[in-house]
Amino acid sequence: MTKIVLKRCGRYALIAIMYDSKVHEYVCACGYNDKTHQWNQGFYSFDINVALDEFNKRSSPYCSKCEYTNEGCIICKKLWQY
Repeated sequence: MTKIVLKRCGRYALIAIMYDSKVHEYVCACGYNDKTHQWNQGFYSFDINVALDEFNKRSSPYCSKCEYTNEGCIICKKLWQY
């Protein structure tokens, strides 16, 4: 299994979970930890558009005033401590 972070914002990450070089599912991960690559809870979907909508809905309060919207900016990271 391979986990690829597609987008990062605050405490949220949009992740593709892959098996044998194929995407198995996507997750909007809450409480994502960059060091352990684990999260507290997540919204899982087989559809990238559904997962992306969930990520944007949950991460937007953290990035609404940020010029680097949904790119894991410094402003967002200050809102969440691991």
